[in-house]
Amino acid sequence: DCIILYDGQEVAQIPSVVLSQFSQGSSNYLLSCDETQSTLQFVLYLINGEHPTTSAKNVLAGKSISLDKNAYAFEMISNGKIGTFVVDKAITSISQSVTLDNIFSFNQSIYTLVDGKLLRDDSALLDGVKHVFYHSQGLVCFVSSGDAFSAYLVNDKGTSLLAKNVLLTDFILDGEFFYYFGGDTVSHDLFVSSPSGDLALLPNCDTSLEIICASGDIAARRVDDQV
Repeated sequence: DCIILYDGQEVAQIPSVVLSQFSQGSSNYLLSCDETQSTLQFVLYLINGEHPTTSAKNVLAGKSISLDKNAYAFEMISNGKIGTFVVDKAITSISQSVTLDNIFSFNQSIYTLVDGKLLRDDSALLDGVKHVFYHSQGLVCFVSSGDAFSAYLVNDKGTSLLAKNVLLTDFILDGEFFYYFGGDTVSHDLFVSSPSGDLALLPNCDTSLEIICASGDIAARRVDDQV
């Protein structure tokens, strides 16, 4: 049983909550086993304020799909068939055949990744997409470009190119500055891209360590002298 506390007081209790979902990070939604069913099915609760509310029943699986945790994708038995849905302020049916890992939400817009195409509704925004990452400014998408990637920012304002010749998916997007690893197969170098162009910052980086960003300062480690 999961006890919901609000302002230090117990306000609700949800039975048969699946503990493994807490290892996936925080979410405003919670899956509870429906003990009345003969097969494993869940009730989806929205945890918001004092009173948890039921968002859906007959749920088979679910996943948080937005950075702010307000959007949730789930598979549900509806009219005798298994369908895929997204709940934000309302429940939306997903028409494409897509797994939960390939559904994304930003600013209440729903994106799906189908056969390498990033779609918003039924409109294709990018093709050849290999990786999608959440960011406070939108979705950062890595598109295959030969032996490297081209990185794009996708949000409700449109699609914008961040950088070309990106070798790894490690990045920092800080305002208009996009920090990434470029170079070649011998040396991975730290670059920054902005509207004024690309600038090489540090050669021959140790890419086993992540780029570190704090208060506008960027740090990476160089292999040769371990600075």
